[in-house]
Amino acid sequence: PGGFDGAYSYFGATGFTQASTPSSWKGLVARASAKGGLFVPCVAPGYDDLRVRPWNGANSRGREAGAYYDRSWRAAIESGAARVAVTSFNEWHEGTQIETAAAAFTPDRPGVTTYLAYPSPEFYLTKTAAWVERFVAARRRAIPPHINRDAIRLRPLLHNTGSRMFTSTAKQRGRLHAEVPDLFHVAV
Repeated sequence: PGGFDGAYSYFGATGFTQASTPSSWKGLVARASAKGGLFVPCVAPGYDDLRVRPWNGANSRGREAGAYYDRSWRAAIESGAARVAVTSFNEWHEGTQIETAAAAFTPDRPGVTTYLAYPSPEFYLTKTAAWVERFVAARRRAIPPHINRDAIRLRPLLHNTGSRMFTSTAKQRGRLHAEVPDLFHVAV
């Protein structure tokens, strides 16, 4: 009478929960698989929700110019997970957004939010496309040799698990899809 097919962790803060701790992902994938289910690790470019939860500083994680995101993706691929979720496409208030962004002048005054600048406007979209290609290659290598690997069409999912507070444009979604044709789907 009920149950789950799998589990995932939304949180972009490494170590906040067992499911958001990359060193736990391989074991969680194995345990879920042993029970016929999935564990889907969530990767994030960083985490900083102090604008909406000023008491949550212990869970802030810097982006480190993309290094935090790279470590998350690497751990997700090494876990053997069949799927990876990205937290998030556009949750600016939690500092997990990967959508296109350009630095803009923001005066330093109370009540005016300052967001971290990207190295380039499409930095995280480009980085995501590259990691998705690595993920697809790893999944393809995991297919048993007796199965025709070329006959299988892998479609990893970049999943916006967050709110629709900031709406992404069709142009942004289309550009990301175009970078990894026939292998990638963005669900927002």
